[in-house]
Amino acid sequence: MILPEPDDDADVTIGPDDDGADEWLGGLRAAGFPIVDRHGLAPTRQPATAVTPSTVAVDDLVAAALAPSTLAAYRVDWQAYGTWCHTLHGIDPINSTGQHLAGWIAHLTSRHLAVSSIRRRIAAVTYAFGLTGRPSPAADPLVRTTLAGATRRLGTAQRRAIPLSLDDIRRLAAAVPTVVGRPYTHPMVRRDRALLLVGWAAALRRSELVGLDLDDLTFQGDPDHGTTGGLLIQITSSKTDQTRAGAHVAVPWSTHYNACPARALMLWTRERRTRNTRAVFVSIDRHGNHGHRLDPQAVNLIVKRHVEAALGVDPSDYTGHSLRAGFVTEARTRHTPDHLIARHTRHRDLRSLHTYDRPVDLFHQPALNRDWW
Repeated sequence: MILPEPDDDADVTIGPDDDGADEWLGGLRAAGFPIVDRHGLAPTRQPATAVTPSTVAVDDLVAAALAPSTLAAYRVDWQAYGTWCHTLHGIDPINSTGQHLAGWIAHLTSRHLAVSSIRRRIAAVTYAFGLTGRPSPAADPLVRTTLAGATRRLGTAQRRAIPLSLDDIRRLAAAVPTVVGRPYTHPMVRRDRALLLVGWAAALRRSELVGLDLDDLTFQGDPDHGTTGGLLIQITSSKTDQTRAGAHVAVPWSTHYNACPARALMLWTRERRTRNTRAVFVSIDRHGNHGHRLDPQAVNLIVKRHVEAALGVDPSDYTGHSLRAGFVTEARTRHTPDHLIARHTRHRDLRSLHTYDRPVDLFHQPALNRDWW
């Protein structure tokens, strides 16, 4: 996700008008949008309309309709659009038209934002208008045509994280004590080893990884006596499971004892269970003290740190997604059936796995087979 530039981060100055704006602003406030009065003096905390227990309950459910991360992104996008409308046109965004939104798309295109980021910003505007039933300016044919032009101009190719192979992830795990500069038993060493190994072996998204609680983990079997089993992870919610139906991911015991994700996490959780918080992965200070739950960006930083130090390469194109992408790439290279990979990664559409293909991967199973070519 590409965040707005600093000039797009200012508070939106929005005030009531004579066309039902009080109801509109009340709906935006209930959904968590940052609304300040026309003069920008202070946030208007309560809508002008009467508040009853029933409307509060409805507002709570409306706010819960979106994932917190989505709502937070929409909030930033709505701020950016409001600032743009005020700065260039002197109007409130709630009074904007398709002409204004098309102009904003042109502005974002000139800044070379990714098409996916522009589409999300348009979705934020549509959601904001929809809260009170007003037609969104995004429905204007001019907006659709302008977006089509932006798509052709910018292209839809996305910058993808470099996948970490199985050899890479084992090298990272082995080098953690050296990179951290602490003994093998230090909390930060145990946390980083578990995070890297489990993130890769379970093909978890960053949000899923940092969202794990101790109650989500079950260890089955005995790793030291050759029994089957391993680590069973319950994913209570994810990007593709907004209704919280839940899913499970199994990570068997590895024959590589020193790089076994289940063993690494078992060591780490034994230490975590003596603490008061439920989160599995937490911050750790230089004295080894446990802190708050990690956020998704922390996974990116941990991966980059260890990639740069242990692999000796530029970490710019490595992110937390390198773990998940690495698992998919490795599994497909080893001819694991796509349906088994999709069950593990929880992809609903097998075609989604092709997004992980890299140009170099084409040589693993080329149509021009060496047996006859």
